[in-house]
Amino acid sequence: ASNPSTSTDKDASHVYTKVGYYTITLTVSREGTCPQTIQKSFRVNGSIPRADFNVLGSLFCSGKELVFEDKATVDFGEITRIEWYFDDQNPGQVQIDLHPEKRNVAARIYKCQYPVFHSPSSKTLTVRMVVYSGTSCLSEQSKTIVLQASPEVTFDPIPAVCRNVPAFELTEAKEISGIAGMGRYFGVGINAEGKFSPELAGLGTHSLKYVFRADNGCEAEKSQQVMVLNVPVADAGGDLS
Repeated sequence: ASNPSTSTDKDASHVYTKVGYYTITLTVSREGTCPQTIQKSFRVNGSIPRADFNVLGSLFCSGKELVFEDKATVDFGEITRIEWYFDDQNPGQVQIDLHPEKRNVAARIYKCQYPVFHSPSSKTLTVRMVVYSGTSCLSEQSKTIVLQASPEVTFDPIPAVCRNVPAFELTEAKEISGIAGMGRYFGVGINAEGKFSPELAGLGTHSLKYVFRADNGCEAEKSQQVMVLNVPVADAGGDLS
């Protein structure tokens, strides 16, 4: 009763609650005589959608992949298009999905990897999501994220070492952008003190990893190989008189 399918208003309105093709009929007359009728058809794709999304995680580092979860809804019909503006100030950070998942399936995941930077200490970006349920029915939502500067590390080659050399401190890796933090080595042969022990590693070529964790929580890592050589045995033969 609150939403009749007919109207005598000059400029009528109607709320549609289902997807489908509809035919609208307009009849005009002069005091009830000489009626003239015209019809037009159109399609209702869905109700006006509601944009919504989550940014997964709590620490956002430059150069790392960020994950966005689609939480948009629509009362009826389906969302037909999603536009992501991962940085409103950067036109290049745009992703358009013309085939979003239906609303009754698991939330869809979108990803973006922002360029790495080492200075300033952080940057604030605005992420905007625009969803459509037709060609003109749309909704959008924006959220701000703070990207942290990421450290930069180098790892020089490690000279080959003999197996009988005592455990020693590795100095080939370091952070070079000036970001405060602490680095550690990982891999076969790294003992509890963080030193490399050729005896513990054993003969052969081993891969070592250096991980630098900045005070802001962001990390950078690089790997390098080290070769452990066998100790030669000298033999001059038997004693002679």
